[in-house]
Amino acid sequence: MHVIRADSMGFCFGVRDALATAERIERPELVTIHGELVHNEAVRQRLADRGFRQQTETSRDDIPESPAVLITAHGVSDAERGRLAANGKQLVDTTCPLVRRAHQAAMALAAEGRHVVVVGRAGHVEVRGLVGDLVDYSIVEAAADVRTWPHDRLGIVCQTTTPPDHAERIRTAICDRNPHADIRFANTICQPTIDRQRAVERLLPQADAVVVVGGTNSNNTARLADLCREHGTPAYHVQCAGDLEPAWFAGCRVVGLTAGTSTLDATIDEVADALRELTPPQSSSGPRTSGEWCRHFLRNAANRKPIPWETVSSLSQTERRAVARSVAVFQRGESGEGTHLLRCAARHAGDVDDPNYLPAMRMFVREEQQHAAWLGRILDEAGLPRIAGNFSDGVFRWLRHRAGLELSITVLVTAEILANVYYAALRDATDCPALRELCGQILRDEVAHVRFQCERIAILQRRYSRPARRVKRFLHSCLYAGAAAVLWIGHRRVFRAAGIGIGSYIRRAWNEFRRAGRIVGGRRTLRIPSPAEGNADSAD
Repeated sequence: MHVIRADSMGFCFGVRDALATAERIERPELVTIHGELVHNEAVRQRLADRGFRQQTETSRDDIPESPAVLITAHGVSDAERGRLAANGKQLVDTTCPLVRRAHQAAMALAAEGRHVVVVGRAGHVEVRGLVGDLVDYSIVEAAADVRTWPHDRLGIVCQTTTPPDHAERIRTAICDRNPHADIRFANTICQPTIDRQRAVERLLPQADAVVVVGGTNSNNTARLADLCREHGTPAYHVQCAGDLEPAWFAGCRVVGLTAGTSTLDATIDEVADALRELTPPQSSSGPRTSGEWCRHFLRNAANRKPIPWETVSSLSQTERRAVARSVAVFQRGESGEGTHLLRCAARHAGDVDDPNYLPAMRMFVREEQQHAAWLGRILDEAGLPRIAGNFSDGVFRWLRHRAGLELSITVLVTAEILANVYYAALRDATDCPALRELCGQILRDEVAHVRFQCERIAILQRRYSRPARRVKRFLHSCLYAGAAAVLWIGHRRVFRAAGIGIGSYIRRAWNEFRRAGRIVGGRRTLRIPSPAEGNADSAD
């Protein structure tokens, strides 16, 4: 199997610094680690082999016998530090600076006389530390836990590993249930967590399944697996290579790989090597029939996730400047009627006696029009103008309307491939939940759209010799390069807002083109999981 690694995964700087501090301790037998330094069994075993004493998370109330106590990266309350110091213990503090910042934010909100609402998992060591110095607080794990509090002033902080979308849903629920209250939100989600989650989101359109490596009680690792499943991709949470099961990957050609912030690089490498060596059960990997594509589009339409349109108002002025014109251009590009394309598809369906091809193409066009409707609503809700036309969109339409089916699809799939690059960047360029969810749904659709069209190109090109197909591939690459340049010039504000420079953009665009080329060349056909398949059983 082909393994694709997330571009951000594994140890964060807080965990790396904590382990480095532990490694510098000359007499580890005199030190007790106050809980689990990191939620990773391999790391805990390595520390035990060095001679460290270790408390479990449930035995933190006990006073260690050793003269020194190491505070883990998850941190503790000031009250707990005082208790340990009062018992004569020398403290080695490895609290992550971002966790310490969350503590300070919680105390600042409390100092303003606010009832502090902590978004996080009750009982988690970090959350216990956050609330340890608070008198008036509530812990909320999900939007369903939100209630109306009898307080005029509320303050919200988050466990640092909370997914941003999850935090925003809870924040919205708190505001809805407490309209009487003055509410202040302190964003304490750590950037490494955001980076890893967004890296997974970029990975999802490329992968048939994702393996997430990390400790079974690691909150940030579990969140990564949940994120994959929320986007309809099967995810399997493992601690090591030995946990992998070949049956999980039946029919998979491409497997994504990511890891929690407490996972050793060596463990990630071992899992990657094991995945490449796996021989999953075989399943049909040829092109889907037109009937199968009809069933895919029908299932996809029936399993749409709701888009939180009410959050469009959260678009900041900076985000509006970055995306307004760009979204309007793409809204125009997605809004075509597809009349010429459907006319070509009807002729082709008759020529090859494939009665299901035209219905499949109609459903494809409807999905594109759905994208245009969503983007139009984003513009309308945000009070941003739509546009009547655009030069690059006009060129693409002109080319398609003067070509047969093969060239029409080739021009169309060029835009679809680049759309994967664009919508992934647009999602990373904003914190607006509605726009991020919209981009996620469009990305899932576009992965299937690229396969649908590339498989048909492959069928149409069977009549050509190999040299002729190579010439066509070269000409398509020239068209693609020109379109990619136009996309960068016209939408570079979005890419830059997402932290993507010209070099990174070129690599992403080229990788997407290569993946599509493998489908046309018959070397690989991506399996597109249906939304229902996204709920497949995991290893948890």
